[in-house]
Amino acid sequence: MARHLGHFQLVLVGTPECFSQYGTPQQPQDLSGHACLRHKFCTTGKLEPWPLRNIPGSIEATLRAPLVSTTIESLNHVVHEGLGIACLPDFMVNQAVREGRLQRVLDDPLDHRGSFWMLWPASRHASAKLRVFIDHMCAGLFPAGTVL
Repeated sequence: MARHLGHFQLVLVGTPECFSQYGTPQQPQDLSGHACLRHKFCTTGKLEPWPLRNIPGSIEATLRAPLVSTTIESLNHVVHEGLGIACLPDFMVNQAVREGRLQRVLDDPLDHRGSFWMLWPASRHASAKLRVFIDHMCAGLFPAGTVL
């Protein structure tokens, strides 16, 4: 069985303190002056590309990556510590953005939407525990008003 939980976007975030110290990027090229906290796929060893649209006539951004991790959870932790800018799913950082602990940047040149699905073994009737878990995941990941 499967259930579509919602849509998400990848967003670039950093702390207000980080941006006050190094400047707030206004265009993708400005990222070259920042520490870009990158995700690496553990199966291939390749860096996950940031979904930045190329603006006609502009040069491609060079991303300096002093920290690379195979988990987005660790990137979420270090971006909260002010160590740079990370590209993370919006559902992971929405609350911190609302509270002012993180700030989104470069929303316009970002071009990524994804779907979040939950899969479980098929059965005639879902157990009460499974139903509660599915409802909890839906409410936790995509509270009312945050689904794109």
